[in-house]
Amino acid sequence: MNTKALRQKILDLAIHGKLVPQDPNDEPASVLLERIKAEKERLIKEGKIKRTKRSKAACDKPHYPFELPKGWCWCKLYDIVEFIGGYAYKSNTYVSKSDYQVIRIGNVKNDFLNLENLPVFVPETIGNQTAKYRIYENDILFTMTGTKGKRDYFFTTVVTKQGKILLLNQRVGCLRSFSTELNMNYLSMLLKGKYILDSIFSTETGNVSQGNIGSENTLNLFVALPPYVEQQRIVKKVNSFFDLLNVII
Repeated sequence: MNTKALRQKILDLAIHGKLVPQDPNDEPASVLLERIKAEKERLIKEGKIKRTKRSKAACDKPHYPFELPKGWCWCKLYDIVEFIGGYAYKSNTYVSKSDYQVIRIGNVKNDFLNLENLPVFVPETIGNQTAKYRIYENDILFTMTGTKGKRDYFFTTVVTKQGKILLLNQRVGCLRSFSTELNMNYLSMLLKGKYILDSIFSTETGNVSQGNIGSENTLNLFVALPPYVEQQRIVKKVNSFFDLLNVII
């Protein structure tokens, strides 16, 4: 059994709206999207976040990847989350142990944050000086650099509650929601979908061996947004299938 292909098939069915039934009583995603956009504008006016730079193609007539179920809507990733880039922590500031751990590319896997993989720490003074790079529960982390042409990066995981203070290193991206009405586990699943991976890796840059994904291209990805309650149903159903696969294998 090719479990990797089966997991991908489950994810793709989920983000196409074909894994769980739609409920006509659910509030349409378009209404949810307007609330999220309004919250984003409020944060921009208050100076808490910056307005996202749009790609040149953003003004063109959109070509949506596929037809959505009733109640869903298309948006761009920048409509619903902000991007936080990492900081270039210097190796000569690392200490052997601290409550402040720097999260590097090797710590971020699909659906798993491996804090034991070559962990590095910085002292409290540096942790406090770089507080704007702190990682919080429910953030999505993703890796932005890997081997060119191999698709061995753009791994995504949702951050769960941790005992340490986590800090964002360079080339690890962070996506933070504007609203509590966005299930970040659904969004993390969506970012693993085939249409997303095909789109983002078509923008890959870099040299012969190293590939890179940029923040602008990431934020300009099309997102298939379901109603909030359907997002929850999708996450529950996908997890139940994945749990079953884990038992089988």
